[in-house]
Amino acid sequence: MGDSGMNANMCETKLAAFVAALLIATIHQPVDAAILSVDGEVSTTAREILNGGPGSFTQDSAVLGVDGADFPLDAISSLVSSDTEGTVLSFGTATAELSDPALSTEQNPAEFGLEVAAFSNSDAIAYTMDGFARETRTVVFSSDSAIDPNPIAFNNDGTRVIESRLFLQGAMIAWQLDDSVSVSEMLGHMSVRVTRDDSGEVLFESQVEIDGGVFDSASANVLGPVEVITGGLELLEPGASEDVLAALRALDDAGHLVVALLSFQEHTYRYTVSDGQALDLTAAFEAQAANAPGGTGVAVAWGRGFEDLAPLIEQAIPGVNGPLVQFAINRAASQPAEPTMMGHPVRMIQSTGLCGVMGGGSLAFLAPLLLCFISRPRTHAKNPDIPKMPGPG
Repeated sequence: MGDSGMNANMCETKLAAFVAALLIATIHQPVDAAILSVDGEVSTTAREILNGGPGSFTQDSAVLGVDGADFPLDAISSLVSSDTEGTVLSFGTATAELSDPALSTEQNPAEFGLEVAAFSNSDAIAYTMDGFARETRTVVFSSDSAIDPNPIAFNNDGTRVIESRLFLQGAMIAWQLDDSVSVSEMLGHMSVRVTRDDSGEVLFESQVEIDGGVFDSASANVLGPVEVITGGLELLEPGASEDVLAALRALDDAGHLVVALLSFQEHTYRYTVSDGQALDLTAAFEAQAANAPGGTGVAVAWGRGFEDLAPLIEQAIPGVNGPLVQFAINRAASQPAEPTMMGHPVRMIQSTGLCGVMGGGSLAFLAPLLLCFISRPRTHAKNPDIPKMPGPG
């Protein structure tokens, strides 16, 4: 067996889970493309629907290199409505983050992270929250060490097949406190698309959505080869402590609730490159949460664990322990998906502290790019209107 094959086998070690935030994978022995440039952007929007028509609107964005923007890129939008006594009736928040993919010294470097959420206990207000993050890399694979510090061999015709790996993870939760309220406007959405820009070829695409019908069907609408499980709080109960179980029961007693988990999983795709040819690879993530008036809520975390769900849950559903609910969802989503997709195993990768959305790796006869989506604890509160609360010990 060659060195690259041995390295690949060594990398297929079990993922070490931790409980406070979602973790993701990282890296193999690097055999990588030369990265010529990196570009990125993030954006968020928050829209209010007031009595069925347009209401307030806010947006935020950051583009790498524009107006001095540098990594980490960060966009935040939020809307809130309170009664005359200051009680929050409706709240929506959208956060999009993109951190430096070149970071190689952190144990848990972040790249893509989207979180969107909205609830309304008002009969007149609904919100739609959107988050978007994009990274584009210009790369070149070459057999010439003067061009690529890690040169690779090519076929006689000057081409080679590259295999890339995509690490995905996300979660959605939706609730309805009053069964008589229409939920036709509700939507939770998360999607990813990886494209090769020179040819316009879509290398990988997947989308997961839940709508108001999920309360009857308990199923998600899925596009692409991702593994998603949908159901009630029973998905969060295995291995939970008594305190967490009590918080989940309180949430279940409050109304109808559905959870969709896209647990940690790895996907691969291939494309052909020519020796010395520069090409642009773009990875784009989108998330949306849209609720309905009258006691409903939707929250989506994509590429990271929930970080803002706890205070939102406690405002939306008084008496429920928000930090424990957030903890339970993040813990469940961090568990590796069942190895059933397309007949291939879902490999568990142990973190080594070196990654990036398009990092390096090696396989026998292949020179893959890694697309790793890694969570990072935030260092500042995103939503000053609703104070952040500490998670469980």
